[in-house]
Amino acid sequence: MAGMLTPEQMQELSATRGIEFDKLFLKAMIEHHLGANEMVANLSSASAVREQSTVFEFAEEVDIDQTIEKQRMLEILEGIK
Repeated sequence: MAGMLTPEQMQELSATRGIEFDKLFLKAMIEHHLGANEMVANLSSASAVREQSTVFEFAEEVDIDQTIEKQRMLEILEGIK
């Protein structure tokens, strides 16, 4: 599934400390949020979802929230030197 860490990536994250952990974690979470955006895009392309307004509205909210959080994490990552 898009945006999910592999067992190897989880091990690497678990073994990392300090600023390097922060960077690795943020990069992983950004990918995770991109995966959520991809899932919403796939879901939104289904005509059955568009017909069920509650599900479609929820999917749009998830997409917006994930995009905002992704941008925040990119800004934090840029600030880490």
